[in-house]
Amino acid sequence: DGAHQWHHVHVQGVGDQRRRGWGRIINLLGRSDSTAAPPAAAAPTDNDHHDPAAGDHHHNDHDHNDHDNDHNDHDNDHHHHDPASDHDHHPAATHYDGRTNYDDHAGATHDNSPGRRNPTHTHLRGLTGTHQRNVSTGSGASVIHSASGSPTRPTTGNQRRMELVTNKKLYLVSGRISRPLSEAIANEMGEELGEPNLAEFANGEIHCRFSESIRGSDVFIVQTHCQVPGTTINDALMEQLIMVDAARRASAKRITVVCPHYGYARQDRKASGREPITAKLVANLFKAAGATRLVGVDLHSGQIQGFFDGPVDHLTAMPVLIERLSSLEGDLTIVSPDAGRVKVAERYAMQLHADLAIVHKRRSHSAFNTVEAKEVVGEVDGKVCILVDDMIDTAGTICAAADQLAERGAVRVVAATTHGIFSGPAMERLAASSIEKVIVTDTVPLPEGVDPEFIEVLSVAPLIARAIEAVFADSSVSEIFGGNNLA
Repeated sequence: DGAHQWHHVHVQGVGDQRRRGWGRIINLLGRSDSTAAPPAAAAPTDNDHHDPAAGDHHHNDHDHNDHDNDHNDHDNDHHHHDPASDHDHHPAATHYDGRTNYDDHAGATHDNSPGRRNPTHTHLRGLTGTHQRNVSTGSGASVIHSASGSPTRPTTGNQRRMELVTNKKLYLVSGRISRPLSEAIANEMGEELGEPNLAEFANGEIHCRFSESIRGSDVFIVQTHCQVPGTTINDALMEQLIMVDAARRASAKRITVVCPHYGYARQDRKASGREPITAKLVANLFKAAGATRLVGVDLHSGQIQGFFDGPVDHLTAMPVLIERLSSLEGDLTIVSPDAGRVKVAERYAMQLHADLAIVHKRRSHSAFNTVEAKEVVGEVDGKVCILVDDMIDTAGTICAAADQLAERGAVRVVAATTHGIFSGPAMERLAASSIEKVIVTDTVPLPEGVDPEFIEVLSVAPLIARAIEAVFADSSVSEIFGGNNLA
């Protein structure tokens, strides 16, 4: 008969008792031949000012572009539809109060007489942001309504989808002590180094404010824990904690602390009563500040990985050091300066196809931070001995071991370590020892006046850059080192 059926459906946000979920709108009532011109309709209500002949099917007294959550209370403030009057005026009008699933339209009637029409409108209330919602119809076709209310590309199916594709953003930032190393890491990655705008108040308090928005970013904060002229290790640690807190409050998605040298790591257990375990304390501080992941290079002991309540990526400078040590001439022997580094020394020996030796040491009970080397286990006579350790602080351990090796016939003694801290009398001790050369990495900045012929520095920036890229891409870090970073 040429009648054009329209069906009016009101979906009222999160009404009354049904606030628990998103509803699914399916099986919207069918429509007749849309090619025929619809007959004149009864006068619209105050809330329905549409002109069917002109194709305007929107309620003019509601802004469909405004989907703020305050419309959830439309029953009292903004939405004044009278269901009874709507059904009188729109025989197929159906009200969905809440967000539950409805499979049919019980009670809806259709008047197909030439003088009547059954308008069909769908109102989605409570939609926020720029999300697109796919509203399926009973005929198998569906329309995606954007936040502006205008439909976009039609799809098929009887389900409603909301899809939001997120883009990951990497943000690399550095503390003041690790600035040269961080710049080298950024160059390896082809990234720009962020600016934290670190400054100090008159009383020494540290202030941080990132120069750009990091909301939703993967933030990597690089800071090594050591002392340099004018800055203590405590200042370096606190500076990194403050940057972590600033990133968390700036709504960063993930925060990874990169510690080329992890401070307070030597106190990883109670050697005697009434002592702290500072390695665990530092891990707790990072977690409390908001860090979600920790990356360290050659931790003093492997159990520190379990101190942090989150993922830990333990990197090692062994690939960089082995590449350099393999160029040394002579019959090589890898020497562990104490029993705690035997497993690491064994890995070096396997990579270099060298022998293994161990120096037994004993810390002095009469003087703090002093070491006595007692015995050498292994053959070192006529060998080129390479002492490997994770750090050289005051150089007491490494120098005592070198003297023992020289006394037992070693032709050359070379020290290879990851962290060259060189505190206090370290440089004087090294110069007076049997060590011919010291090879370190740039995890810790060297003190001024160091002889470059005696102290050789290798860069771990490529290793850290590859690890950061792997963490950002959610790929394996241990594959970078062939599994040799797990101890």
